[in-house]
Amino acid sequence: MPSPRSLQLSQGVLPSGLRLLHYQSDSRVAYLALLVGVGSRDELPTEHGLAHLIEHMLFKGTATRNAFQVSSRLENVGGELNAYTSKEETAIQAAFVPTDLPRALEIVADIACRASFPAQELEREREVVLEEIASYRDSPAELIFDDFEDLLFGPHPLGHSILGVPARVKRFTREDMLRFIAREYAPQRMVLCSCGPYGFTRFSSLAARHFAGLAGPSTLSHRALFSTTSPQCRVARLRTAQSHTVVGASAYSMGHPGSSALALLANLLGGYASTALLNRRLRERAGLAYTVECGYTGYSDTGVFTIYFGTDPANLPRAFDLLYRELREICNRPLSSSRLHIAKRQFLGQLYLGSENLESIMLGAGRRLLMGLEPISFQEAEDEVEAITADEMQQVAREVVNPDGLYALIYK
Repeated sequence: MPSPRSLQLSQGVLPSGLRLLHYQSDSRVAYLALLVGVGSRDELPTEHGLAHLIEHMLFKGTATRNAFQVSSRLENVGGELNAYTSKEETAIQAAFVPTDLPRALEIVADIACRASFPAQELEREREVVLEEIASYRDSPAELIFDDFEDLLFGPHPLGHSILGVPARVKRFTREDMLRFIAREYAPQRMVLCSCGPYGFTRFSSLAARHFAGLAGPSTLSHRALFSTTSPQCRVARLRTAQSHTVVGASAYSMGHPGSSALALLANLLGGYASTALLNRRLRERAGLAYTVECGYTGYSDTGVFTIYFGTDPANLPRAFDLLYRELREICNRPLSSSRLHIAKRQFLGQLYLGSENLESIMLGAGRRLLMGLEPISFQEAEDEVEAITADEMQQVAREVVNPDGLYALIYK
């Protein structure tokens, strides 16, 4: 996510290799996040779900605090602690009143450097994760995206679910978690991000003090790169009222020269606007679907492009026909100058609206650093979008959304 013009960006690196990123703002709320470039794709075949379980357990006690003391450290002053795990990163997040920056940095550092993973807490948290998996499986409109990536990536580590499977989650031990952290969690794979009304000097000096004990492996493991496979179509019988469908393909990495054009194309086809092409074709004109969504996620070496819709099983053949007809038109005919102009205005307008979310801006910039990319300013992002041509859009469409190269997963 680009930064609005009013934010001042500063960067640095601590002796350990931990990178620092700070946006100075005039907000009355401050944000902090430790991004670790380790996610579910870094798990061994016997570790599926371990990175996510570790994220849960980070909050369950440190060398000097129990779980209650960890959670209450910021809550007692009105702040919040949170976390997430994705395919390629794990994050510890904090939101707080700016005067509590020392407190926020201290608790995040305590969690990151001194988490104790107590056995009694593991048994309780294991049940929480198992309930999370069960809840997810009760939501076909969410589950289908995980199953689609399993279809798309196959045996590659990007293919398996972040949550893992119950049989493995039930067997993980404290030693498994400590072994994974010792192997993967290195300061060189981390970015400490901040956004608030204080200067970089204050932020960096406090970070240096609290993260002085951060250490990790001297030799870093390497990720297996993904290579594309032949398109497939899979039908799963779930006895749902609707047929849930995802079609898509592997796509550009976050740093690919065509990533901005692909993001623009995704928004044009199935973004938030009711005038998005697929929404207009399948919902407004044909009345076949309540929801049509298009998305693009860039990873470090590849990406995922998806189109989701739900429809009555009897309408599925017609929905596919209309969908592929629209995609072929995008591939075979360049956008008119007026259509491209409107698409850019819509996309940039959404970026402007999103620029109010300072935490999202901070996390987006930190994620770029994890991938070896420099954060970009709002002006740079705007210039990239404005420079996209109709021919470039057509070329991106041919490379990514050509119906002959799409995978499909259908829940019936």
